[in-house]
Amino acid sequence: MKKNVRFFAQLMLFLTIGTSSVSCFLNEPDDERCGNYNGEALYKEESGDCYYLDDDCNKVYVPKSNCNC
Repeated sequence: MKKNVRFFAQLMLFLTIGTSSVSCFLNEPDDERCGNYNGEALYKEESGDCYYLDDDCNKVYVPKSNCNC
């Protein structure tokens, strides 16, 4: 259900403002949130890898020791 709501919210935003302005805030990962790194929210994958999302919504991996979960 959560993914369906997220999908429809993204679709509505896309249809309203176009592709150039869609931000990552609608694409927050399902992975566990584990603190912050240089002002960015950190997430921990099932594998234990730790990352944040850059401005283009790409995963940027950081050392696992930065995750606080």
